[in-house]
Amino acid sequence: MKPHPISRLIHDFFSTLPPALLPPLNAVTDQGLLPAGGKVCVQKSGNAELLHPLEAAFYGAAYAKSRVHFSEITSLRLNNVLVSGDQGYVFLPDGSWLNVCASLWSQNPRKVRRPIRWLAGKAGGALIHLTGINHENRAHFAVDHLQRYFSARQVLARLPARILVAPGHRRWQAGYLKLLGVAESCLVEGTPGTLRVEELLLVPLLGGNTQFGDPASFQAMAAEMQRYIEQAGWQVPPAETAARPTALWISRRDAPDRHLDNEEALVLAARKILGDVEVIRLSDLSLEDQIRRLSRCWCVIGAQGQGMHLPMLARGKLVVILEQAHLNLDPGWDVVFRDMAELAGNRAVRLFSGVGPRVHDQHWLYPEDKFTTDLRHLLSVLEAHAAP
Repeated sequence: MKPHPISRLIHDFFSTLPPALLPPLNAVTDQGLLPAGGKVCVQKSGNAELLHPLEAAFYGAAYAKSRVHFSEITSLRLNNVLVSGDQGYVFLPDGSWLNVCASLWSQNPRKVRRPIRWLAGKAGGALIHLTGINHENRAHFAVDHLQRYFSARQVLARLPARILVAPGHRRWQAGYLKLLGVAESCLVEGTPGTLRVEELLLVPLLGGNTQFGDPASFQAMAAEMQRYIEQAGWQVPPAETAARPTALWISRRDAPDRHLDNEEALVLAARKILGDVEVIRLSDLSLEDQIRRLSRCWCVIGAQGQGMHLPMLARGKLVVILEQAHLNLDPGWDVVFRDMAELAGNRAVRLFSGVGPRVHDQHWLYPEDKFTTDLRHLLSVLEAHAAP
């Protein structure tokens, strides 16, 4: 059962009322209308060039590098606000919806969770807002929301001691925040209903033309998380890894959509080429167990999906992202997973099925013969470009 069932039921009923019976949804979209005292820049605008040496060797010079740009992002300190719903919509004391960071929430007016003041619970004290759209997805949480916290922590001298997370997700999100030194006791689980917050630190999403903002910030965050993992002793000793080199296949069989229908056949093909291939479903393992499996492998393979965020917690791995359709330069999530892996200190390459158009939320196939050819070619490229 989802948390806070009564509050959820009442707010769900309220949201289904005809628009004429609901209070007007007056949105504040201009930060200039807010008090200046609570605004601090947490990301300066800029551009960066990312290099992709493995894809350059595999596909040619057109795939050797990419440009990313990102905007200036300002954090906001807000007083006496109402926070509503799983995504944490923020409403100002006058009842207006604070929508100055539009990409942080669903923009569908029917999905905007309107507050019910007389049902509002009290959080007490100051909170950092760390929920929003796609909060339930581990890749989005790592790239979108963790970076919001990290960027604020890098810049602001005073941070609220407690963090507001989405209801029902505190336990697993605590694992990621722990890697940044945040104790689970600092997390406050939100409500699908309404919460009254005395002071709220709100950081918009950082992304520019790609999912994340300044690559240097993501790189620093991944490095800090990796240092925590090393200090905690979660990694398998290097001697054990060297004695039994393993490739790690991250399955999507536990996902609701976009299954790789011939995954089993591809795993068998990979074993013929790579040797030992361990198949895991992340939902079967704790984050610590995932990291241990990751640490003892030399190669990570998987279809595009949230599981492919895991290589950001390691370095020195070969990361192979299986993608639908044909080779392209579109800035989709396959690009995000490649860039995440590389910024964390790994080599990464995308392999494309070459079949049909890309379809969202539908199962797909990667032809076995093409996969075998692509994987053998990748190994020959690695051998040709190995350090002397």
